[in-house]
Amino acid sequence: MVIMPGDRAVTIADVARVANVSRALVSFVLNGRNKDVAPATRARILQAIEELGYRPNTVARNLAKKRAGAIGIVCDMEAYQDPLDMQFLATILTRVSEMGQRVMLIPTDERQIQDVAQDHAVDGMIFLDERVSDPRIARLLEMGIPAVGSWGDHLDAALQLGIEELALHLESRGHQRVLCLCGPSEKLFIAKFKQILTDTLQEHGIADLTYYCPPDTDTDTEVETAHAIIGELRKSHAAVIVASSDKLAIDAIHALHSARLRIPDDCAITGFGDVPAAQWIQPPLTTIRAPIQAMALWTVTHVLRKAEETGMAEDRRQAMACRLIVRRSC
Repeated sequence: MVIMPGDRAVTIADVARVANVSRALVSFVLNGRNKDVAPATRARILQAIEELGYRPNTVARNLAKKRAGAIGIVCDMEAYQDPLDMQFLATILTRVSEMGQRVMLIPTDERQIQDVAQDHAVDGMIFLDERVSDPRIARLLEMGIPAVGSWGDHLDAALQLGIEELALHLESRGHQRVLCLCGPSEKLFIAKFKQILTDTLQEHGIADLTYYCPPDTDTDTEVETAHAIIGELRKSHAAVIVASSDKLAIDAIHALHSARLRIPDDCAITGFGDVPAAQWIQPPLTTIRAPIQAMALWTVTHVLRKAEETGMAEDRRQAMACRLIVRRSC
């Protein structure tokens, strides 16, 4: 291990001297410009960094690059209670931290979003509640601030694959009438889910499809929600419930249990996400697994405008696929 004299802080010059390279090469490695550095040289620089215990001066680097060193995440934390949403948020926080960035949680209030943008307090924003034709994202892009939602067009093919597998599964079991439980239609993911589900089921001869958006579930309205779901189920005469989230699917399972209906004999149920509770609920939930890790990595990288620099964008697109996980509920 290399010991620095006294209490002097380790600098890039020290790393360059120990690795026997120029300071420019050390800077390239620290800034992720690995394509500009030979693998053996990069390994030597990383070893020197480790031996010296070098820690970059984040504040100085951000000032030099005219960056805030932070990513804004826009979400309504009071309403953000879906397990899949929370899993996605936690994964994004991990990814942002791994990239050496700080996180600023921003309420969905448009004035606060604009204030943060005008103060240049963040280098980009991720919208976890992206709306159809979201004007908030459009305004940020006009200001030159990178902004992206969690369900952009790049995920259409992944969602299509998962719903295609679901349609084949329903067709193989002879289901003809479907009740779809979904969230508010102004959310971009819900709009995409409904459109792709409708088109795909029709292609497989399942055209009798009813949509229903249950009231928000909390401790005061669980019974009301159960009654509403059962009412819609009986009205539609559906033999299967397709939910746009595992949370809604689990609500439906509780509703059917309360009505003494058997799953899947009286009515089958499927969800979306494959959150941990999906495999423990009784019966275990058939669901479309969302590629949360790949989605979070793409989202963070995209908003930081690093996809082309790292050369990993194509690999992430290939890894993003929604797949049907068949369990006993359908």
